[in-house]
Amino acid sequence: MLINRENIILVTSMLESKPFQPETEEEVDMRDKCEKQARPNQKRRYDRYAFIKIDRFKLNAIYFAILVELSVMSLSFGGLLKAENHKLPYRMWLPYNYTSSSAYIFIYTQQVISLIIGAMIHIACDSFIWALLIASIFPT
Repeated sequence: MLINRENIILVTSMLESKPFQPETEEEVDMRDKCEKQARPNQKRRYDRYAFIKIDRFKLNAIYFAILVELSVMSLSFGGLLKAENHKLPYRMWLPYNYTSSSAYIFIYTQQVISLIIGAMIHIACDSFIWALLIASIFPT
């Protein structure tokens, strides 16, 4: 996302230009009605801890990230509980024998780290796309 920063800025500025803005009073009313449904009174929601104020959209993104990472952890470490003769969680071709304990642990750790990084990238891209959609519908 950082590599395409200029393109992202260009797309968001295009969405704020005249063709995408409401032209009639009816369109303005529709946008206001949708905005009220999406962001009722711009209220902030409190987390369990009273000292942390979290926006509703940020809270949803945090919940999404937690669910995805819990899924990743259960998929990753569930294979360790089975202990099926050094079977890796994901199939891959290796030019050497990985059945020795040290090689198996190294490859298993590499697969788990790759899965976690991939999940984080997925969370970032999904959250960014939904933020763009919300920003294009409800410009501030």
